[in-house]
Amino acid sequence: MYLLTNFGNWLLPLSILSVTGATISFLRPFFGVNSRWMFTILLFVMLFARFRFDGLLRTYFSQVLFINILWAALTVSWSEVPLLSGMKVIAYALVTITFFYASYVWVIRNSIQRSIDFLWLSVLFSLLAALFGLGAQGADVKSGASQLYQGLVSGPNMLGSLLMMCTPFLIWKIYSNWKRIEIRLFWLACLSIEIIFLAKANSRAAIVASLFCAVSIVYSLGYRKWVPIVTSIFLLIVTTVLISPEVYDRAVDKFIFKNANEQQGVLYTRETVWEESYRLAKLGGWFGGGYGVTIGDVSFKGGLTSVGYGREKGNSQMAIAEEVGLIGLGLYILLLFSLYIYQLKMFFLTHNRHLRILLGISMGSITGMLFQSVFEAWWVAPGSPEFIFFWSIVGFSVGVCQLIRNEHSKILKQSSNMQIS
Repeated sequence: MYLLTNFGNWLLPLSILSVTGATISFLRPFFGVNSRWMFTILLFVMLFARFRFDGLLRTYFSQVLFINILWAALTVSWSEVPLLSGMKVIAYALVTITFFYASYVWVIRNSIQRSIDFLWLSVLFSLLAALFGLGAQGADVKSGASQLYQGLVSGPNMLGSLLMMCTPFLIWKIYSNWKRIEIRLFWLACLSIEIIFLAKANSRAAIVASLFCAVSIVYSLGYRKWVPIVTSIFLLIVTTVLISPEVYDRAVDKFIFKNANEQQGVLYTRETVWEESYRLAKLGGWFGGGYGVTIGDVSFKGGLTSVGYGREKGNSQMAIAEEVGLIGLGLYILLLFSLYIYQLKMFFLTHNRHLRILLGISMGSITGMLFQSVFEAWWVAPGSPEFIFFWSIVGFSVGVCQLIRNEHSKILKQSSNMQIS
C-alpha cells in the first residue's frame, strides 16, 4: 500500500525501468530512447526539491567520484569531438549523481525489508521478457556455433545483463522471507526462472557476475554456515564429474567455449575487439581523446544518443584509457579502491546480521558488474542499463554503510551514557 500512495517510491523504480524497458520489445513503445532522460531529470529535480542532495559528499568515495566527473569534464577542452564529450559528460554527471543519491536516500528512508525494492519493476519485466519469449519468433538467435536465447530483448547478452540485475533483489527477498514458506517458495521460483534463462542466453559474463552476488551472501552468513554450503557444492560438482564426466564436458563446451573448437580459445569472440581497443587505449596517453570519443572518428552529428557513432569497445578499462587517459584510469582505480575500503570497514564493523547480508549482496553485485565490465564497455555509456544499475547499487551500498555508521554511533552513545551513569 505504501508504494501505491507515495509517488517518490514509484519514481526511482520507474526511472530504472525507463532504461531497461527500452531494451524489451513490448515496453519499447512506452519507453523510447528519450524517456530515460525525462525520468532521470524528473528524479533529479525531485531529489533536489526534497533533500537538496544533503550528505552527497559525506564520504571520501563520493568526493573521489566528484573528482572523476570533473576530470571527464576537463577532457572536453581537448576532445576530438567536443560536442559529443560535452553531452556525454552532462549525462555522466546527471546519471551518477541522480541514481547514486536516489538509491542512497531510498535505503535511508525505507525499512530494511524494502531496502532494495527500487529494483522491483525492472525485475518483474525482465523475467516477463524472458518468459514471454518462449516460442516467439526471433527469440532464438545464432551466434557462431551456438544457438542462443534472447527472449523479447534485443540480444542474448542484454537479456543476460537484465537477468543478472535481478539477482541481488531475488536473493534478498529469499533471505528476508526465509521463515515464510509460501513467500520464500515464490521468490525461489523467480530465482529458478532467472537461472534457467541465464543459461539459455549463455551470456558468460552475466552468469559469472550473478555468481559473484550469490557467493557474497554465502560468505556473509558467517563461516559456520558458509563452510557446509561451500563443501556441499564442491562435493556435488566432484561427484558429478566422477560419475558422469560427459555432463562436465558438455557444460564446458556450451558455457565456456560456446560450442566452438578449443583452438580458437575461450575469448576468441573478444580478441579482435580488444586488439583495436588496446591500440587506441595506448593512443589515449595521459589525457585521452575526450570523454565518449573514439580516437580518429569525428563523424558525430549531434542528437540525444550516440548510437551509430564509434565502435564496440568491448572493455571498460581500455575504453577509459582511450577516452580520459591514464590519469582518468588512475582516478577510476582510486574510486573503486575507496569504495571497497569503505564497504569492508563497515562490513566488519556491524553486528547486525541483516545489514551485513545487505552489504554483502551489494558488494558481490558491484564486483560482478566490474567483472562484466571487462567484457562490455558500459562504464563509458552513461545511458546504458548496466551503468544506471551499477550506480543504483553503489548508492544502495553506501546507504547501507550509512545505516551501519548510524547504528554504531548509537551503540557508542549508549555505552558512553552507561559509563557516565
